[in-house]
Amino acid sequence: MRKFTLIFSMLFMFMAAAMAESITVTIDRNSGTFTQGNAAGTWNSVWESSEVPGFTFSVSANNISVSDEHDNLRLWVGTVSPSQYVMTAPHGYYVASYSFDFVKDGEYTDDVTLTVDGKDYVPAYDVQSVAVEGLKETSASFIFAGANKGIIVSNFKVVLEEATLATIVYNYVLDGEVVATESFDANMGANLPSPTLTAYGVTFNNLPEGLVEGDATYEITCSYDNSIVFSKDYASVSRWYYMTIHSGNKWYLGYEEGQEYIPAGNAAAGAVQKIPEGKEDNYTWAFVGNPFKFQIVNMAAGENRVLASGDPLGDDGHTYPLLYDVNEDLPYLEGYVSDWYAKKSNQVETGVYIYQHGTTYAMNTRSPALAFWTGGADAGSTILLTVRDTEAVSDATIAALEEAIVDTEALIYDEAGYEEYGGVPFELQTTDPEADFYLYTNAQEASEGPIADLLDGNNATFFHTRWSDNGASDDGMPHSITIDLGGNSISAFGFNYVTRSGAANDYPAEISVQGSNDGVEFEEIAYVTGLPAGSGKSYSSEPIEAQQDYSYLRFEVTKTSTDRKGAGADHDYWHMAEFRLTTAFYRSVAFDAYIPFIDQLQALNDLYKQAQAVLADPEATELLVQDITARLIEQTALLRELISTADNPETVALVAQANEMLALVGVGYPNEAPRAALKEVLDVVAAAPTLANKAILEEALAAYAASTDVQMPEIGKKYCFTMVAKNGNKFYLNYTDNARTGEGKDVAMIPVDGVAYPETAAFEFELSELEILGEDSVTVERIDSAYSIKTIDGNYLVYHSKYSGVDWLAGNGNVVGFQAEKDRMTHIKFEKLVPSSYVVATPVDIFGYIAWKSVRGVRTSNGAWETGYMVLKTDGSDYDGATAPFWNDGYSSALLIEEYVAGETAIEEVKNEVVVEGIYDLSGRRVENPVKGVYIVNGKKVLVK
Repeated sequence: MRKFTLIFSMLFMFMAAAMAESITVTIDRNSGTFTQGNAAGTWNSVWESSEVPGFTFSVSANNISVSDEHDNLRLWVGTVSPSQYVMTAPHGYYVASYSFDFVKDGEYTDDVTLTVDGKDYVPAYDVQSVAVEGLKETSASFIFAGANKGIIVSNFKVVLEEATLATIVYNYVLDGEVVATESFDANMGANLPSPTLTAYGVTFNNLPEGLVEGDATYEITCSYDNSIVFSKDYASVSRWYYMTIHSGNKWYLGYEEGQEYIPAGNAAAGAVQKIPEGKEDNYTWAFVGNPFKFQIVNMAAGENRVLASGDPLGDDGHTYPLLYDVNEDLPYLEGYVSDWYAKKSNQVETGVYIYQHGTTYAMNTRSPALAFWTGGADAGSTILLTVRDTEAVSDATIAALEEAIVDTEALIYDEAGYEEYGGVPFELQTTDPEADFYLYTNAQEASEGPIADLLDGNNATFFHTRWSDNGASDDGMPHSITIDLGGNSISAFGFNYVTRSGAANDYPAEISVQGSNDGVEFEEIAYVTGLPAGSGKSYSSEPIEAQQDYSYLRFEVTKTSTDRKGAGADHDYWHMAEFRLTTAFYRSVAFDAYIPFIDQLQALNDLYKQAQAVLADPEATELLVQDITARLIEQTALLRELISTADNPETVALVAQANEMLALVGVGYPNEAPRAALKEVLDVVAAAPTLANKAILEEALAAYAASTDVQMPEIGKKYCFTMVAKNGNKFYLNYTDNARTGEGKDVAMIPVDGVAYPETAAFEFELSELEILGEDSVTVERIDSAYSIKTIDGNYLVYHSKYSGVDWLAGNGNVVGFQAEKDRMTHIKFEKLVPSSYVVATPVDIFGYIAWKSVRGVRTSNGAWETGYMVLKTDGSDYDGATAPFWNDGYSSALLIEEYVAGETAIEEVKNEVVVEGIYDLSGRRVENPVKGVYIVNGKKVLVK
């Protein structure tokens, strides 16, 4: 069975903040008006509140009247019993409770029954009261039963509570393509409006019972039950049919070469027409399009001819269907229609009525139906469809399609991570010209259709431009609506609207979308055509992308479905029920690598969905399955080849990163051997920066960043030390006057401020040697890979390992200190900082950083030798020792050692990126209205189309 999906999206908007949370409505003679009554106006069916527009009290017959006493109402039950009286809240409100008093109408006798909230009351001459609370319904009702009886109602109060409004848009998606839309408005918590499109065989499953507060999206499956199977094009026709006219006789719709029109056949009454032998293809038809508009093709005639009908042919004024040559523009075909739609037959369960789409032309002078032959209006236009299987589908063919589907799915979803989202509405308003998102018009009709009705969430109300002054507008321009965005500006957006219900003409047909930054001079951004010309139709634009930001947007209707200018009006005037301006649409992929191929991914995704539908169709033909399999394999392979052979932006960026890392030399950076290994891989990838080579370079770059074969300081050179914390704080080591005591010298960490390093921050490296005093001599022992570090005035840096509770540097308290003589306490080693349980980082994060380790620190309490690492609190408030290097949120051992150059400023590094909610460009700047390009949306890279 062929399936398509109905994507349900709810676009929230809220009532004006100034509106009360609850309203009490009084229902009586003076607080409302009566409508829809009898000629004399004495009995009515609808009462509408004057206090709260849109709130009504109604009954199906004219059973509401005014009591002779005071302002009370008389409710009646006439010949139709029982009568249901309904209180209906306006959009944005629920009925929360209601109450009233009632007595039996004194003019009448006999019993009547009033049923309120499931409880029955028998009206009497004594006053009774009812009260119903705890409701949250868009409407509430009670029942009045009897025959020609009445009651008098007084003190009728209804409490309305404010509700959150939702605009519900049904998008009918067939094989990945939106083929029709509908739009509804409802209160959150109310019942979900039922879809109204009636294409043949459409059935809805899994419709939610109501709108739940907080839910934003529903996805609903809509399937065809014994329906026509459609295809997007002739080459992938899903199914071929014989078309039999059901009118008592079995007449096949057929085509003969050279025939001017398509006859119904010539079977005698009660006989069954037979398809001529060898002419099966002439009587075989298929449907190309979608359930709401399709074309009919004939197997014998081929894909370049379609079934069409329109203006009458012949002397008798009858119109017959004919085959239209789509490659020729013949004069006698002018005005003909080749688009059709089908509705379910009420004569035969499996039958359909096939009609011309969007026309009132009659065939055989009676109806726009495809085959309106003898046998009555219904029977004569009912067609039975019989599937013609041209070839059975083999197991091998099915298996091939299944394999192709799995492979394509892996590419689209697993490898590329393809998805679509976006289109959130802005909160427009019509009340405050000084506030943001103010909507106004240059041609408001004074007598009807206020512009506020465009935003009221009610498809039954509408906005109308000026017709009373012969279509004249305030500025002499075509009628338009304009949005002042206030302090905002956008360049990428969409819009959607709903046409007015019940109108016969004056729908927008073409719209010029314009932008401005002063509200005076506008320039065109887009020109939209093909708009719906019918009652209650929904339209959603494609994403609109301007070349710059605009703070004003104008939607100027340049053409309508009725040419009023040609009829003498100054301008085309028009109307519309609802309007929404939405954010841009995003198409997202897991890796930047796939962004250049987003269009191909989207097309492949559509083809993938078609293939799924064919696989699920038990009556699909061998030819169809083979065709869709071949196309799926071909397009998947082409996209993979394109991705693998084309220059890939992510790989190009990786090449640039590798070159930057190779350019970094000095203490802590890799030596010649790892540099040569990376350079060899880099040269190959740089010559072909494809997606396939990206993984090769990533692996080589990771090995290079993790290499422990790094350069060490040179003896006799001066270096500067900068300690870098994970949170981005940086401090350089400085040897100067003791800031705490004001006496002597000390070594301290100073926050990096971008100024040149002072000479006191330059330290010279010497070989680390240990003097061993013997009984008769002194020997010198070299400590392998350890250094003694000399200050500007010839003293030596000292670092002592330190454990909690042990005073390592009596009388000083600093972890880093100095002393005048080079001894065993000055021996320091440097090692590359690498990831560990304490070093929470990747090799790239800590690339070039060195950890400082004391080789032979002395515990002052007992003279024992220890080793340990220098650590810095990330806020720079304290320094300590540890048994292992650190790089986390609290401590850091990351030391950057740079050769000292007089006048050179301290280092500045980019802090680690922190993912936050919102939209940002690739430089980390927050963006309110993204234009075309790549952005970070809530931590994920996306492409704005």
